[in-house]
Parts: sequence; structure tokens; C-alpha cells
Amino acid sequence: MSYLALDISKPAFLFFIGEFSFDGQWEHPVNQHQADFELILAEKGTLSILVNDRPFILKPGDVILVPPYAKVTGNGKMTQQINFYWLHFYCDYKVVDSIDDESKDQLIFSSKFHVRDINDILILLSELMNMEMDRKTNELPLNLLTTTILARLNIECSRRAKNTHLSALVSQSIEWIRANISTDLSIKDVAQHFEVSNAYLTQQFKHDLNITPLQHLLGLKIQAAKVLLVKTNLPIYEISENSYFRNEKNFIRVFKKHTGITPSNYRRHFAYHHQNNPFVDPSIPIPREMQEKYHIQYK
Repeated sequence: MSYLALDISKPAFLFFIGEFSFDGQWEHPVNQHQADFELILAEKGTLSILVNDRPFILKPGDVILVPPYAKVTGNGKMTQQINFYWLHFYCDYKVVDSIDDESKDQLIFSSKFHVRDINDILILLSELMNMEMDRKTNELPLNLLTTTILARLNIECSRRAKNTHLSALVSQSIEWIRANISTDLSIKDVAQHFEVSNAYLTQQFKHDLNITPLQHLLGLKIQAAKVLLVKTNLPIYEISENSYFRNEKNFIRVFKKHTGITPSNYRRHFAYHHQNNPFVDPSIPIPREMQEKYHIQYK
């Protein structure tokens, strides 16, 4: 099996980013890539495509990395609601045979992998889209955030490719917390359910995840709140309820402590979405820097 090793000794160069949403009959158009990569993250529905005639089916949480000069086409019409994000970027790379290369200057990806919890990635993508729409933002912050997104995704890809697993206690605790987060859950409740002490549960979380169970629980709530702030127009008090906080005051205090800004300011800063609907990959000029570097003849 071959892998793509992306060179991040310097930041990846953002070409374009967008969110695609459609409810009805739709088939991915024919796209012939040049020197750019395309990363696709499925959020809702099932996306069926061909990459150089190889079929891929993407379900929520699935990610595909399309290499340069590949041909992407649809694989039949889709009739259900779909939503996915796409990110085009430029980056030097090489093809390797193993994912175990320890080089600090490269990120190694399989062509397709799954992200278990995509909320963090969705927030970063939304932030990148917002920055990309701001004409005052220069290239460096865009490229740095693009590289950060790739690095976060690489953690998920590497974890699954290397078949690393959490301890049974931590893995089961994560699932139990997720299933019971709508209750007024405490870490004591989690420990009692699995018949261990609070100290032992915390020790295992720190060993496996380098965070405490409470940090994990609050992280899930903050993730849910961020998505609701960006993707909906719900008032703050409803967002506090739907992200499982005791009350609005507690929500605002915890959110500001973890993010440095209030929920209202977060929404104000990141509430813009760039959607290309119903077209994917609009016709836009390739940056001159990339044309010169990769000898691209833009038509």
C-alpha cells in the first residue's frame, strides 16, 4: 500500500476552500486536477466519486485526499441530502510505502480515512473559510491554518493506520460520556459506573489522551457549542441548553475560559460561511506563484 507524504517544512499553500450542500439529484462533475491536492470531508449523506477511475464512497466523517493531476468524476447520481467540505492546496510531496516514517517535516496520509469526531475540524474549516473571504487577510495566516488542519487530520489518519487503541476503560468511558452527556453528568458518575476511583479514571485518561476526564467532557460541550454558534442562529440561552451546560451564565463563563472570548463574540467572528451551491470548484485563476512554481499552464 502506498501513502502520500506531504512536505510541511514550509506551510501548505491554500488555493481555495468551500462547503457544498445539496438536496436533490446531483452528480459530482468531472474535474481534472493540475498540481493541486484536494481534500474532501463528508459531513452529511453519502458521496460517491471516482478518482482516476477508482471508486470511493464517503460517509459522514470520511476524508479523502486527492493527489495532484488526478481526475475526479461522479459515480452515479445521488438523490439524498449531502453536505461536504472541500479544500484545494499546494504542497510538495512524495509517495512512500510506509506510514511509519518519523520525519518531523512531513505528514503521511492514506488516500482515505475516517475522523471519529469531526466537530473540531469543522470549526477550523469554518474559520479558514471566514479568513479566506476577508480580503485583508494575507497569505501566511491562511497557509498556516491550512497546514494546521492537515496536521490535525494526520493525527486521525495515523492513529487508524497504525491500529493504535485506547485502553478499554478510556474507550468505554468516552462512549458512555457521549451517550449520557445530556444528563447533568459528573466525573464521579463516570467513575462509579465503571466501578473505579476518580483518581484511577483520571490517571488512565492522562496516560491515553494527555487530558483529564473533566477536560474531555468540557471539550465535547465546547465543541457542540462552537458548531451551534457557527451553523445556527439560535439564541445563546438555547445554545447553552443544547450543548449540555447547566445554564446560560455557566456556559458563558466556561466558554470564555476555554476560548478566550464570549460565545457572542465567537459567533460574530466566525459566523460567515462560504458555500458554493450547487457548483463545486468554481472557475477561478490559479495563483501566479503556483503557476510559476509548478509550471502550470492555466486555461
